[in-house]
Amino acid sequence: MIQSNHQIPKTTKSPEHKALSYCVETFGLAKIQRHIFIGADQTIANCGSKGASLESWEYLKSDLKS
Repeated sequence: MIQSNHQIPKTTKSPEHKALSYCVETFGLAKIQRHIFIGADQTIANCGSKGASLESWEYLKSDLKS
């Protein structure tokens, strides 16, 4: 079992690992504290309508800017 504080030595990091690390750093994903999921697929039962999903998304975007 690998513990969460285990680090891969820099000499053994694959190109894929480097690319993923770059994306995580660039998008600030290491700092994310919460996730919000908005159901937007009308083909799945119990998922919100397209209109409700778009309305929720617009509200979240405006709320996050303030």
